[in-house]
Amino acid sequence: WLLSLNDDQKDGDEEDERNLIEPVVTETKSFWGTDKFKTTPLLTLLENDVRRAYDQDAKHQSTSLFGDDDDNDEIRSVLTDEQKEDYFKCTKLVFERVKNKKALIVEQDENKRDALMIACRNGNWQTTQFLLSQINVGNQRILIGREDKKSYTHFTHAVHGGDMEIVKEIYKLFVKYSKESVVAEDTSVVTIALQYGMIDIAE
Repeated sequence: WLLSLNDDQKDGDEEDERNLIEPVVTETKSFWGTDKFKTTPLLTLLENDVRRAYDQDAKHQSTSLFGDDDDNDEIRSVLTDEQKEDYFKCTKLVFERVKNKKALIVEQDENKRDALMIACRNGNWQTTQFLLSQINVGNQRILIGREDKKSYTHFTHAVHGGDMEIVKEIYKLFVKYSKESVVAEDTSVVTIALQYGMIDIAE
């Protein structure tokens, strides 16, 4: 409904695209105060669409060995199936309204995480599949092997997400672009898998 308000306006489509691509300032409050950071609507959306199996217990509290920004003793509420579907519809809406798909795909947050990294990290197989369907070969080459501020790759995030289908799919891309050595050198992935009891992935 909000996006439809521009339908009768001159350059309404361009205005919608700017609103969906340009970073906005977001505030988060914690024990230490209020933090401000810039992120795009898509990245904010994906950050909240958490499907990780170990987060499905609403009482779960993370004790990450790696000090991850989104795991600081936060108790996550479990998304209902309806909420998951609504998040996915929002993701598709963004891509339907934005012509410059590359901007959506390669954009990074302040931790240098792109949309695919976030979807992988959240164990979101539905959105991971959708994002991969929107990424052409040229953009795949740009993404695969990219690292965030913690030197984590898409594969690291896939393991963190705990979804075996995502792990396998992302690994295939590393093989496709002859970057298996990046995976082999990532010493954190086994520890992450063991930390969260992901026996299938650890094996």
